[in-house]
Amino acid sequence: DEPQLLRNHALALVSEGDAGAAQALLETQLTTRPDWIEGHNTLSRIRLTAGECEGHDRSYAEASSAKPDSMALRLAWFHNAAILKDWQKVRQILYDAERDFPGQRSLGSARFYLACESGDDTAVDQLVEAVSDIVDPGLDLCRVRLHLRRGDYGAAEICASRHIGTPAANMFWPYLSLVWRLTGNSRA
Repeated sequence: DEPQLLRNHALALVSEGDAGAAQALLETQLTTRPDWIEGHNTLSRIRLTAGECEGHDRSYAEASSAKPDSMALRLAWFHNAAILKDWQKVRQILYDAERDFPGQRSLGSARFYLACESGDDTAVDQLVEAVSDIVDPGLDLCRVRLHLRRGDYGAAEICASRHIGTPAANMFWPYLSLVWRLTGNSRA
């Protein structure tokens, strides 16, 4: 009954060439544990690796129906679709979550992330103030990339620099290095 062991068992089955058994194991577990986010992520990745592009994340939809009050599950589904840059699906997941969980601040962050990463600069400009007081590595990565796209290297450097010396530093060093190279900074 240990979720981490079940996940590892499924991954071992995949490595032995039995992706079908791995999927069946995870599907069975997710019917009794619809809020097991890591299980959904693993099942989605196994399906994608097996070439199942359509419906690879259907367990998220099923679980969201079974646990309609779980915003964590919706956000995990959002992130799963965002990793694949399936912006249409991301928008739909976010739209449904905003309908079901109105006024949640984390959904405002998700909307900002979507706007930044999908290149919707009009929406970014409307949302930037709403998330200006949130210091979060994920949002700051969006901010750094946005500043770089807009050629605002100073703002990108400030944003990336605040994470140097933190556990998130490895995510920001490449961007900081890029800013330094683009601006001719000797630290590059």
